[in-house]
Amino acid sequence: MKIVLWCAAAAALPGCAWAQSASSPSGGVAQLGEIMVTAPRENVDSAGQVSVTANAGVLGYRDQFDTPFSQASYTDKLIQDQQARTLDEVLENNSSIRNTANSYSDAEQLNIRGFSSQPQSVLFNGVPGLLQSRRPPIEGVERVDILLGPSALLYNGIGDQNVGGVINVQPKRADDAPINRVIGSYVSDSSYELQGDVGRRFGPDKTFGVRVNAAGLNGDTPLDHQSQRMGVGQLALDARTDRVTASLDMMDNRYRLLGNRPALRPLADSPIPRAPDASTNPFDESSSFREHNVLSLARLDVRAADWLTIGAAYGYARADEYYSGPYSGRLTDPDGAMAVNVIPFYARARADVGQLNLRASFATGPLQHDVALSGDLYSDHHGSAYSVLERLDTNLYAPVPLAPRITQNPAPDEDIGDNSRSRRTSVAIADVVTALDGRLLLIGGVRRQSLDDRNLDSSTAETTDRFKQSANTPAGAVMYKLTPAFSIYANYIQALQSGPTAPGLAANAGQTFAPFKAKQYEAGVKWNVAGLGLTAAVFQITQPSAYINASNVFVVDGQTRNRGVELNAFGSLVPGLRVLSGLSYFDPIQVRTGDAASEGKLAIGIPHWQANLGGEWDMPGLAGVTLTAKAIATSREYVDARNTQHIPGWVRYDAGARYVTSIEGRPWTFRLQIVNLTGRDRWQDASQGLLYEAAPRTLRASVAVDL
Repeated sequence: MKIVLWCAAAAALPGCAWAQSASSPSGGVAQLGEIMVTAPRENVDSAGQVSVTANAGVLGYRDQFDTPFSQASYTDKLIQDQQARTLDEVLENNSSIRNTANSYSDAEQLNIRGFSSQPQSVLFNGVPGLLQSRRPPIEGVERVDILLGPSALLYNGIGDQNVGGVINVQPKRADDAPINRVIGSYVSDSSYELQGDVGRRFGPDKTFGVRVNAAGLNGDTPLDHQSQRMGVGQLALDARTDRVTASLDMMDNRYRLLGNRPALRPLADSPIPRAPDASTNPFDESSSFREHNVLSLARLDVRAADWLTIGAAYGYARADEYYSGPYSGRLTDPDGAMAVNVIPFYARARADVGQLNLRASFATGPLQHDVALSGDLYSDHHGSAYSVLERLDTNLYAPVPLAPRITQNPAPDEDIGDNSRSRRTSVAIADVVTALDGRLLLIGGVRRQSLDDRNLDSSTAETTDRFKQSANTPAGAVMYKLTPAFSIYANYIQALQSGPTAPGLAANAGQTFAPFKAKQYEAGVKWNVAGLGLTAAVFQITQPSAYINASNVFVVDGQTRNRGVELNAFGSLVPGLRVLSGLSYFDPIQVRTGDAASEGKLAIGIPHWQANLGGEWDMPGLAGVTLTAKAIATSREYVDARNTQHIPGWVRYDAGARYVTSIEGRPWTFRLQIVNLTGRDRWQDASQGLLYEAAPRTLRASVAVDL
């Protein structure tokens, strides 16, 4: 589907620009800001796992300590050192983020600052709607950037804006030095992955770059009766000159999961049962899930003058999903009895996104301006077909084999029309003002967003529901450097978000609700001292509450007002000892519910506090040996709006080691890790009033060599 790139004017492309200074009309120097194809790789902590420089949308690549927002950025080295295989395993290093889906299920779901986030909202090189909608692959990822809180002004504002924060994955680019890396890994029970990473630069001044990543995974997971298979290929081409940068990214990803373990609907007005053995899979091998996703993204950025940058981007993605077998489970008795429905389905999605961007730098007296204008257009269409067939009974603690009882599943109907179509446009203007020799930073701007979401009758293409809404989403921020290493900041920002869709477990599954606005107030401090980064923030976010009520109906009822405090530390405590830790406290209150029994109660699925304590120690006297440890803790979460049901708090411990050495002149890295060291069985989340189970004790091992 073709899309006409349009805009009155446009902002600097997130992820595509350069650093320069230009003479202002007054004779001063106007800083255009740090802009480049990828963020500077030297700007990381001493272990190379946390990047100080991160993608801040229209602000370009900026040092986190010079940005008036809460940010985090994790590198490819952290992904390798922690042997992370999924995006949620990378993001669990942040105390404000938790995985809310069952471990080893067919999808990832995240809570950021207490608010639900979906993988389809994750940006790929600053662009929404392109990545695989359920489990984005991370084999070709150079860096994962996080900006906490709503961000309509900073980012394009045309995708499903996540109220709690925005996640951007930055694809790998060819370095000046050639790379030929092979990684082999193992995860218990018997899952194996082989990954190759090759990069080269060619031409005068190494103008042209090629980076290829390919990986294949196959085997059984730590869950009973479950296996998975994955194949991904990613190609990144780029060119760079003094005046032009261009890039083309293409990816093909295929994933298959047999024996999916979806969420459970608890029994209303009954105590939450204890979590079963974490390795048990009550849905056995009776289900099959497959997904195929392809994407392409082209960017072009031109420095038209020393003070002017013009750029454009276009992306396209296609995804197809197939599922057959039992899809949902609901408890029918406190002793663990549950019922499941057999639900075969097919779903497809197509998306186009275009951007045109412009940034100008100039001075007005003592003030330096970096003005960004942006225009974006996003279009997608979805089609799906499913059937709810027979009900099957089993037990959470003593599963009854389901596969032999599922003798016939109709093949999903692929010859279907669209069920929904969306068209979203966005135009924004922002001004970044610096003064007092760079000690004072002011940001102001507004984005005009328009959403046109339609639900369709797939057989007639007639519109059944339509949500059409436009809104101005302003933002303002200020930062002041008390010293070169210590800053204080505050911001106010909004987002316009598409309404939620009822999940498959609800009686009104598939119903879509109207768009809504979210607002955030935030203030904080940042301190960069002796290789250690320390940040603190307080915030308040409000948005409508969405959950499954006691009648098994998904509703949007009242508001969740979440006030919180975040403390983070990363970097070197002393030479050889590094820390990556955080503590988040939330006060998520339900307001305007119209129900005296739930008014003022804690919101569903949001704990009071979450904490991470992670560290690494380079062992003295044993060259190349590093010990690692991590503890992740979360307090209790309520399952219902009236706070009569809850899951208990939990702590997970991980431990590991790595050894870096040289064999026949080639660098080798050996890694070993045990996740959930104590093997504790637990419910890990209760988002939307559903129960999600944690993973069992898991062994991970890998070996990497640069050829």
